[in-house]
Formats: sequence, structure tokens, C-alpha cells
Amino acid sequence: MRRSFKIVVFLLVLMMFSFVVHRVSLSFSDVDTDDGDDIYDIQVLAPNGGEKLIAGQKFEISWFAGSAIEYVKIEYSPDEGKTWRIIANDVKMQDTYANYVWKVPCTISDKCELKISDAYGMRYDYSFGTFSIIDNQPPKLSVSVEKESLWPPDHRMVNIGLRYSVVDNCDAGPKVVIKVTSDEPTASDTSSGGAKYSPDAIIKKDGTILLRAERAGDGDGRVYQITVIAQDDSGNGASTKVLVRVNKKEGRIAINSGQFYDATAKN
Repeated sequence: MRRSFKIVVFLLVLMMFSFVVHRVSLSFSDVDTDDGDDIYDIQVLAPNGGEKLIAGQKFEISWFAGSAIEYVKIEYSPDEGKTWRIIANDVKMQDTYANYVWKVPCTISDKCELKISDAYGMRYDYSFGTFSIIDNQPPKLSVSVEKESLWPPDHRMVNIGLRYSVVDNCDAGPKVVIKVTSDEPTASDTSSGGAKYSPDAIIKKDGTILLRAERAGDGDGRVYQITVIAQDDSGNGASTKVLVRVNKKEGRIAINSGQFYDATAKN
């Protein structure tokens, strides 16, 4: 009988212990173990890898930052993180999702990365992959001449007053090439003066162009074509053409029969 009583007591104690352990376990499970790290989180959204940003144009950088982040710094690297350049300092967070309009620089590279960090540099995030900055914009080129017609046809070399301007979004000094062609040969046609008066165009180092005031006596007039070509460091090119005529007769416009001859050479 005493032994049975001890067994009953032992079972009651065991049940009570199990109940207490269960309650304690429940209590611990109700405790919020989240340390709130998400309020300090930063996540780059764009550019995040694979994009092609055009130099000189605007791109909207976007990111997420937790509610505890008040200010962020934005940087980019053109060399996969070896060096960093500041885009903006102390950008104030108005919401957890934010953006910043960036005028893309002329740092041409396919190994660019973005980094956004908090004011202390303790929390930060990088773009997931590299993106590119490209220059696909050709130079803006304009060309004009003061003299569009040469008269009389007396073999004089005349300054036609060539003027051109070239502006590029990245290259401060695009390469410029000037070519002069004609629809008549410069030396082989004796009716225009022959080899004695040739070549018929001179291009000086400063861009000044002299053209010969002559045309074939038995032709339909002479047409010179001045072509100005500009190319930037990225290989983007632009070209513009202007015509200068030596008419068959005064007031009778010369006909362009095809620009087959280099006016700066004897042909």
C-alpha cells in the first residue's frame, strides 16, 4: 500500500513538473527575438547590374533603407570596387524607398558598381552586379561657308570662309577631318586650265580652305563639296557637307555631276 502511494505521489510530481516546463516553454516562445535589424537595412534597387547608362543623360538611382536610416551616401566605382567616387553625400531619407536623379558622368566603363551606405558607413549595400556607362552620342556639328559661289572663273585661289563648330557630350576636343572633292578633274581637263592650275583646293592647318575659281569651258559648271567629319573618343561620328559652285555662266547654277575627284590632288 505504501509503495502504491509513493508511486502515485511520484506520478503527480512528474505531471506538475511537465506542466511547469510546458508553461515556461510557452512563455519563451512568446518573447519577440527580432533584434530590429531590418530598420537598419539598406538595399540597392537600381542600378543593380546589367544596365547600360548613357553618359551625359540622367538616371534614377533607387534604393530601400530601414526606418532608422536618416541619411545615406551614394558612391560609384568604375573599376569593380577598386576606387570609389562620391555621387552625393547626406541624402536625407523621406521614406523607406527613395531615389536620386544622377547625371551620368563620362567615365566610360563596363565594370561599374554602386554603393549606398548610412551616414556612419556601418550599414551599406552594393549593386548585385556590374553595370556599364557608355557614350553613344555623336558630336553636334554645324558647318557653313561665306562664299557659296565663285565668280569670275579666272583661276584665283579664293578663301571661301569655312566655319564649323563641334560640341560633344564627353570629348572636349573631337577629332575633325576636312575633305574637298569636285565633280571635275583638277589637271587632266585642259578646258579648265590643265595641270598649270592645279590642284584646285588647299586645306590649311587652321581649317582655312582655298578653292580655285575655275570650271571646264565645255562643261555644265563645277561643284566643290566640302565634307567636315567629327569623331569623339568613343568612336561616335558626325559629318556635314556644304557645296561651293563655279557656274558655267554668271547666274546659271552649276550642276553637280558627281563628286569623283579629290580637289586637293592632281588628277
